[in-house]
Amino acid sequence: MSCSLNDYQRNSLSATLRFCEKKLREAKALLSAEPLCGILYRQRSALSSEARRLAEEQIDGALSLLAEVARNFDLQAAEENLAAHVAASMTLCWANLADVRSAKLAAYGTVDARLSETLDPYISRLEQFALAIAALMQAE
Repeated sequence: MSCSLNDYQRNSLSATLRFCEKKLREAKALLSAEPLCGILYRQRSALSSEARRLAEEQIDGALSLLAEVARNFDLQAAEENLAAHVAASMTLCWANLADVRSAKLAAYGTVDARLSETLDPYISRLEQFALAIAALMQAE
């Protein structure tokens, strides 16, 4: 039996499956990559190699099924602008940085009077970097 979708249904299905595909591919990349060690974070995986292999098989199965659904319902791929994604992320970083300036930290208790001189210049510089990166992404 052949089923059809109206435009709103197709958009909803496409958006949901696209989100799932991204998360599946993200999970697969995380499982196959070496854990990262950043400055303020570390990734770790406590999965055994067998559990990792089984998870990757499940992910591959889910991606195959997604491809079948996309074919059967004629769902089209959406192109995403990576520069716009980076710009949006940097704008979010800028907004979050503004919330850790010394004056805002007063919401969590008494603020050392010297904090505006020691912390705020770092935050200002990080904000400048975030905005500069966002601007570069939007210039293209």
